[in-house]
Amino acid sequence: MDVILPIGGASWVFDVNTAEDWTVQTLTRGARTQAFGLRETTAVPVDIGGGRRLRVADGGAVNCADLTLNPHGAGTHTECIGHISLEAREIRSLRIPALLPATVLSVVPVRLGTTTNTYRGSSSPDDRVVAVEPLARAFSELARPGFDAAIVLRTREDDDAAMVWSGRNPPYLTQEAIAFLASLPTQHLLVDLPSIDREQDGGGVPNHLRWWGLPDGDRHERNANHPNRSLTEMVCVPQHCDDGAWVLNLQVPAIGSDAAPSRVLAWRPRRPS
Repeated sequence: MDVILPIGGASWVFDVNTAEDWTVQTLTRGARTQAFGLRETTAVPVDIGGGRRLRVADGGAVNCADLTLNPHGAGTHTECIGHISLEAREIRSLRIPALLPATVLSVVPVRLGTTTNTYRGSSSPDDRVVAVEPLARAFSELARPGFDAAIVLRTREDDDAAMVWSGRNPPYLTQEAIAFLASLPTQHLLVDLPSIDREQDGGGVPNHLRWWGLPDGDRHERNANHPNRSLTEMVCVPQHCDDGAWVLNLQVPAIGSDAAPSRVLAWRPRRPS
């Protein structure tokens, strides 16, 4: 079924039955996606006593398990400003439109020492970073009017969604790169990395602060210029999906936490013939 969506003063069409799924699943068995040394997701059947468990394979009437997970280290997840603020705002407070016009940008990380870019936390010249110059160049070449509600940053050159990131110092954004993104009217940033900040940054999460418009070291939501923005990390954009204009459906459960596992569906729109 085709949907016609007005974006940037023009009509765009996409077939709702052709969605791409850009989600890295939060698995409880055989999971290979993990970051920051956080515990793996587990699902334990409820023990109802007498050696009985709520698991059909064990003779139970239903499958009913206690799920333990940390969204920040287990797969695709979406954060609100509560992730870094003293007020600890909950993700359920965000109002995310059902359809988000978005631009996908592919940028190859480079060594920090080969650029003039900087980072406001701990860093090393050998760190792999997303620098502002290729990022801004890709945006200027690919952005279409109206497709800046969300930006999807792809840094990986493979389709393997699973990755153990812990202790590997994965790529992150430079101060100049996050400043460029924060200057856009974009409200929703999605990246295929476990974080926009360095794994060991000294504790300041400077890029998170900049994304939500907080001064360095300030953790008060009332001082944020963009408190209603969202940040989604650990997405996976397959290589067969071209850069440029897309329409997203960002699904985030309404739970009382700063972040939650999320799902990203995407459609490639076209202009009506």
